[in-house]
Amino acid sequence: MKKRFFVVLLSLLIWGLIGCNGLTTTSEVTSSLTNPNDEYCSLNSSTGVYVCTKSWISYFNTTISLTLYYPQTPAYDVLAVYDTVENTLQHYHDLFDKYNAYANIENVFTINRDSNIPSDNYYGTKTIDEDLFTALQYALDVESDIVSSNGLLFNIAISPISSLWHDARESFACTTSEYNYSVCPLPSEVVLDASYNIDPDDIILDETNLSIRFAKPGMGLDLGGFGKGYTAEVISDLLDAQNIIYILNSGNSNIKAGGINPNRQDGSFYIALTKPSLTSSYFSSYYAYLKIMAGMSVVTSGSYQNFFIGQTDNIVYHHIINPTTHRPGGNQITLSIDDENNIIITPSNALLSVTIICENGAMGDIYSTALFLMSYQDGLAFVEATGGLEAIWYCADGSFYQSSGLNESQIEVSSGVYKPLITIE
Repeated sequence: MKKRFFVVLLSLLIWGLIGCNGLTTTSEVTSSLTNPNDEYCSLNSSTGVYVCTKSWISYFNTTISLTLYYPQTPAYDVLAVYDTVENTLQHYHDLFDKYNAYANIENVFTINRDSNIPSDNYYGTKTIDEDLFTALQYALDVESDIVSSNGLLFNIAISPISSLWHDARESFACTTSEYNYSVCPLPSEVVLDASYNIDPDDIILDETNLSIRFAKPGMGLDLGGFGKGYTAEVISDLLDAQNIIYILNSGNSNIKAGGINPNRQDGSFYIALTKPSLTSSYFSSYYAYLKIMAGMSVVTSGSYQNFFIGQTDNIVYHHIINPTTHRPGGNQITLSIDDENNIIITPSNALLSVTIICENGAMGDIYSTALFLMSYQDGLAFVEATGGLEAIWYCADGSFYQSSGLNESQIEVSSGVYKPLITIE
């Protein structure tokens, strides 16, 4: 069986000990609160705030962590909050999973599995959970807002095509290179250029009966383009209703902040932006820090995750599929090895990721996917024309660009060491 390439992401770096001038605070504060949970919480002695963190590795194919800031009374039950969040993660993971069935659940897998079964001139009719129905309706309502001259850039009906690339990435014919890349054969051009039923208008939802059906055979759903962000919004609504201060982090690619940060005088959160890399590494480095306030989501999509190298062309084939071309979108990137065994990326300034800053994490997921498929010029124009949306584009040569609503300065991360600091105007 082939080995898969993983970049092991470190936990999100959130600075609770940085003063307003960026320097580490050294004074200690005594807390009047009792530790709310010895297993998950520890005292920040500089602020007197308990910081609690729990992580999960079983949902959405990533590591998800929730950090709670516990400075206030009346107290809440930290363990009960974590239990509620885990139950929510499992619920939506099971509903959105397109690769596995679960007992007594109609989910994306079972919908796709039965999509060719005819019924009254339609196909694959099923009654589904209200939460899955609501998520599908949400996606269909917003996807027409994100189009290029060639068609939709976000399409939940893309499963017949995305499955081709998933199967290629997971193929037993894949091998692992000496640099720990997966090297795989490609789907044939004939298969990729074939016609598929991927028109989202052919997904028929019935709100009265909470049912889904397809107008044509061979259709299927893929919620990978917004599932994590949508679930993060559901969880943040639950936390906000209890006035809990938190950071929800899904694999360093989908981050949501809630409440006023008690470890900062201005109440802001400082988010470390992970440097995208196509090289195998167990350590994350950071190219900049982003200052955000309560209620903001930070979502990143890029070619550096879930990719393989073509067996014959050394091209990077990633998981963000352009619905109009049936192929991975964005810049075409080639990897090669020089005489000193260094990995060379061509072109050297290829776009590796797009980071979105907006309030709604579900829309952030959708926007980041769509913008990665656009050219930088088209993406920038889209962002500038969309209210409440900002973006950062990161390139392989270490350069990055940002939309006009973001300012760049410097922050001292340790004595004499500075990093870019990006803030919202």
